[in-house]
Amino acid sequence: MPYGASSPATPFISSAGALFFASSTTHIIPYAGRYRVSALGAAGSGGAIFRTINGGAASGAGGGGFCEIEISFGVGDILAITIGAGGAAVVSNVDGTGVIGNNGGTTTVTGPGIALTANGGLAGSFRLTAGVIAGGLGGTATGGTINFARGAGGAGTHVDTATNAGGGGAAGSPFNIGGVGGAAAVNALFSGAGGGGAINGFAGGAASGAANSAGGGGGTGGAGGAGVAGVGAAGVNRLLSLTVVSEDSLNRTGLKFIDSLINPLRAITGGGTVGVVGAASAASGPGCGNGGSAGATGGAAPLVGILGGGGGTASITNSVIGTSGSLGGGGGGAACLTVATTATSGAGGHGLVTIERIG
Repeated sequence: MPYGASSPATPFISSAGALFFASSTTHIIPYAGRYRVSALGAAGSGGAIFRTINGGAASGAGGGGFCEIEISFGVGDILAITIGAGGAAVVSNVDGTGVIGNNGGTTTVTGPGIALTANGGLAGSFRLTAGVIAGGLGGTATGGTINFARGAGGAGTHVDTATNAGGGGAAGSPFNIGGVGGAAAVNALFSGAGGGGAINGFAGGAASGAANSAGGGGGTGGAGGAGVAGVGAAGVNRLLSLTVVSEDSLNRTGLKFIDSLINPLRAITGGGTVGVVGAASAASGPGCGNGGSAGATGGAAPLVGILGGGGGTASITNSVIGTSGSLGGGGGGAACLTVATTATSGAGGHGLVTIERIG
């Protein structure tokens, strides 16, 4: 039988590249040989706060850890795969009652000679008094020849009559640790939103100043720009171009899009998106965070590239929906102020396992 045969719970299968496991299962090795096995932990969800008059701050969640090993298996070897679930989004709709997000779950792969553990990222939180609420820490990883931690979520600073929401951290990857989410700390009477982090340690942009401000989303080739009394630039792609497009000139913006089935977690080369004031931010490329959204008008949040963190979302006048991380990426925080509005945080991305025969 062709390589690609597995137990039924394998949603994405390629006979010419890696197997993708997005749900827990067991996998029986069909051919003896050398394999590359990668595990990605799930991410946490951001914090949420709705509070009239005095406002509040919410932080982003941490991304999932990443580990990988190249190992020889024999015919019939059995691998037990457990996929961590991303932290569910939370809703704050009672005045002054913030909600802490949910932690991401742990992804594991065990079998003959292998014991990978990619821990989940921790949840974002909220703050109602002056000061800073830190973002959720990201997951660590063990058992691989490569073990990279995640990016932490971006912090939110409470300033009286302002709303501030940090961005989500990116997942770890074969390249490096995940980038941290952008922090948010604008002045009174305004809204600030940090950008989501990207792989390879590239951070989301921070938001600050005396105006609605939003940081840019990190890219696979550079960090997102800071929004200082305005909007931050997008992080560039792997070729240092200011575009969401990947190295092969294809636009793969959208949830779970990836550049290649061959060595897939190394073939991630997209770009981030700019911070936005007064509207939802745009979808980012693979591996990247999307920009924060300040003074948002509500509505559906954008999609985030695989492994990237979701940007924070904050408003003085409207309900907000935080941006959810993609696979392994942390959810952004959400904060709003006006009576009868609702703050919904970004959910955390689920975990993933890939198995690829390489020799």
